[in-house]
Amino acid sequence: MKKYGGSLIYQTTDEHGLIEVVDYKKVIRSMHFGNATQQSGMYLYNPVNLLHPYTQAMLSITAIQPPERVLLLGVGGGSMIKFLLHHFPHVLIDAIELRQTVVDVAVEYFDLPVKSKRLTVHVTDFKNYLKTASQHVRQYDLIIIDLFSVDDNGNIAIQLDEQIKSIKSLLTADGMIAINVLHGSIDALSSLDELKTLFAGTLYEIPVDGANTIALAGMKLFKDFRSDMELQFFESKTSLAARKFIRHMLRIG
Repeated sequence: MKKYGGSLIYQTTDEHGLIEVVDYKKVIRSMHFGNATQQSGMYLYNPVNLLHPYTQAMLSITAIQPPERVLLLGVGGGSMIKFLLHHFPHVLIDAIELRQTVVDVAVEYFDLPVKSKRLTVHVTDFKNYLKTASQHVRQYDLIIIDLFSVDDNGNIAIQLDEQIKSIKSLLTADGMIAINVLHGSIDALSSLDELKTLFAGTLYEIPVDGANTIALAGMKLFKDFRSDMELQFFESKTSLAARKFIRHMLRIG
């Protein structure tokens, strides 16, 4: 069956709606939540490589500061999880996903490595997880927020205003937050003012394309960039054009 310009290979529903898996010419596979927007995607010939530019932008910062402990809010097909586990052999990841069905589809169709001892998937509301993590004083050097979903009217369904302080409290002294912002402008981020207050002088934007931009908030200024040769070596290993995104990093607050 044709769908979104590709071939629909699987679909299911849960209490939150439709989940679809679509293949494009046996090269790319994508996850959809009932509309043409690709919630996640991968190359069938190399599931570890990052397909979408916004995921590449979010993880380009790992070329500067290799992560050791990561919190990821929003699993989808698990593309960023696979990248991190493959390229950083000592990284530990806590991944939060509201929908068990999404995790099941990611395992079956997107090679999500749930049996990895370095990955723990928590099926829960991210707000509940943040409360628990704060109580146990868990610390992360990279927190990735890819929670935003868009309804049929183009409205952002998830807001972060009340959670930014909790998220900041989970960062290490050198920790960073990377947030996927829809609509291509950081001004669309509901928690922008809160971020500017909490991360005064250490808030950045990486423009990606007309659909996404990335907000980066750090506990410290990004000063110690690697040499161009080191960045080239990172790119050759990961197939991630990190320098392109790092060079477009704009300090905004």
